[in-house]
Amino acid sequence: MPMQSINHSPPYELELLTYLQHRTNLLPPQKTQFYNLQKGYEGELRMLEVLKKQLSPNYLLLNNLLLSANNNEFQIDFLLIGKETIYPLEVKNNNDDFYIQNDSWYVLSSGKEIRNPLHQLKRSEILLGNFLQQSNFHFSIEPYAIFINPEFHLYNAPLDAPIIFPTQVNRFIDKLNAVTFNLGQHHSDLANHFISNKLNRSSNEKLPEYEYEELRKGIICTNCSSIFSPIPYRRLICKTCGAIEDVDLALKRSIIEFVKLFPHKKITTSHIQHWCGDIISKKTIRRILARNMRMIKKGRHTYYVFK
Repeated sequence: MPMQSINHSPPYELELLTYLQHRTNLLPPQKTQFYNLQKGYEGELRMLEVLKKQLSPNYLLLNNLLLSANNNEFQIDFLLIGKETIYPLEVKNNNDDFYIQNDSWYVLSSGKEIRNPLHQLKRSEILLGNFLQQSNFHFSIEPYAIFINPEFHLYNAPLDAPIIFPTQVNRFIDKLNAVTFNLGQHHSDLANHFISNKLNRSSNEKLPEYEYEELRKGIICTNCSSIFSPIPYRRLICKTCGAIEDVDLALKRSIIEFVKLFPHKKITTSHIQHWCGDIISKKTIRRILARNMRMIKKGRHTYYVFK
């Protein structure tokens, strides 16, 4: 289970909001949600790069684990399976100054109270312990909250808190690497058990509400979010920033966007043509769909599904 094969995809909520921000005006709560999700995801990607480069290959690394124990969902950003211990890592990308007072966390500049991340970490540790017990695996659990952003600082932090500060990340990994061991079948069995019990979607997702008719149609420029215009030689141009993209690539991207936003709509040439602002011929759309998907014919109606 090599670490290099890990694909740390964004959460479903973030995907939807990323698409929607180009096609509608997000409401203030949605903008806040988008900012927080995006910031958290960027922190996880930063941590993943550190783990890929520095962590010993002896460890099995799992990511984006959404699990359930005792009918309670819990999320683990990264899970390291070591010799006799597993390390659930909660990654935080805060970039401000904070302080702790009476077990509560506050933003230094405003005095605003935030959720104590150590409470979340403790909850995950308890549920992870229940999950292991139910599955008859015997590993000790050593959880950490890792603050990856170099602009983060915390005042009054307890010395025994399971916190890894930005300046401590390299030493933390060096400490893990100092433990030598060989992976056994029970390590692989545990990793496979986590993967097979991983939930695809959370029941607690806060998905935005939107209607097809309300969204801006057209092929979006990934550089500036303007709408592409067609030019000769099967290319598109953004008249705002000058970006040029191949029609086939842009069309594939727009089809994926359509499917993500409207999973219950049938994928037809007419739907895709309208979604793309009626700038691509049905012939071209039909060619791309036939090349990448499976065609289903029902009487006079034709639609496409993933192979």
